[in-house]
Amino acid sequence: EQNKAFYELAQSLEKDMRDKLKTAGVAEGEIEAIQARVEVAMEEAVEFASHSPPPSPAEFLQEIASL
Repeated sequence: EQNKAFYELAQSLEKDMRDKLKTAGVAEGEIEAIQARVEVAMEEAVEFASHSPPPSPAEFLQEIASL
């Protein structure tokens, strides 16, 4: 159920962004290129995170405090 809600939210956000880009006059081809770059960046981030050791508690708290 949580995955379904996340997927629906992601789909909604993507549609909203596409609509805003189209309204701003961005060509469909450029929107597709942007989407492809975003997908590659996300895949690289997931790959990096999945092969990285978890942070120490101190590193985790420092990261949270910087937000």
